[in-house]
Amino acid sequence: MSDQSTPQHDKKPAFVQDFRRYFLRGLVVVLPPIVTVWMLYELGYFLYENVGKRANKSVRYVAAFVIAESRTAPPADKDNWTQLNTAGPWVPTHVYNTVRQHLPPGQRVPTRVHDLYEQYIYYQYYEPRWYLSFSGLLVAAVVIYFIGHVLATFIGRSIWSVAEQTVARLPIVRAVYPHVKQFIDFLLSEQQREYSRVVAVEYPRRGIWSIGLVTGEAMGDLERATGQELMTIFVPYSPWSMTGYAITVSRTEVIDLNITVDQAIRFVVSGGVIRPPATESAPVTRPAAAVSAQTRSLPAAGAEPRP
Repeated sequence: MSDQSTPQHDKKPAFVQDFRRYFLRGLVVVLPPIVTVWMLYELGYFLYENVGKRANKSVRYVAAFVIAESRTAPPADKDNWTQLNTAGPWVPTHVYNTVRQHLPPGQRVPTRVHDLYEQYIYYQYYEPRWYLSFSGLLVAAVVIYFIGHVLATFIGRSIWSVAEQTVARLPIVRAVYPHVKQFIDFLLSEQQREYSRVVAVEYPRRGIWSIGLVTGEAMGDLERATGQELMTIFVPYSPWSMTGYAITVSRTEVIDLNITVDQAIRFVVSGGVIRPPATESAPVTRPAAAVSAQTRSLPAAGAEPRP
């Protein structure tokens, strides 16, 4: 007697299957904007806490220095002025009282005139006007712009090169700084100009094609040793495209692809799920030497190699 009964515990209710399917679809739609907003918020918060606040305080200190230097002499009418200490400078009484009223309980009024004016400017102008908090980021952006402008000159590049070489010799810093610099350069440098060409290369072995980004010419010693015209290619990983292998191959062993660097990065990051659209107007170009090399090394299997 054959047992034709079907186990029922393997069958999930329709509601559970629908819930799982639509829940995953919802995550696919909802997570990208949430993660994007979160990353932008964290980046903005980091810049404000570590750059904006310090830049704002620097601006207030400059203003406090200018005000303090113009009001250090004892006034003729001392009724509206307060002396910070027995031998200290005189400040307007309303400035002193404004700072004292806003300080937390137990915290004393600064005895240095520059610190007092800095806090006065904060409580009087910055605290009631939230938009002034962004002035620090604006000042920092202007300063960074001028630094970049100076470093673009020959003298600036020379000075910075000497400074980097000096830093690279420090015992602990040299183990950290080069890697941090490479990471920042990858994120913020002009990658479109550095990776202006997308190619396919047979890597890590014949018959397996990998997407690569041409980074430039190969080392001269290697070209002279091999007697070939070589190029250096960066092969990124999936899904973290900022890491990968830097390989050197012959120019005759690569295929030029008619896709942008952004399309290539999206293809790698998604593990091949996001594919660039096919182009009919501009077919890919493949050197003749690459075709003949593959014809010699790979079996035909009844299929002709693509031109």
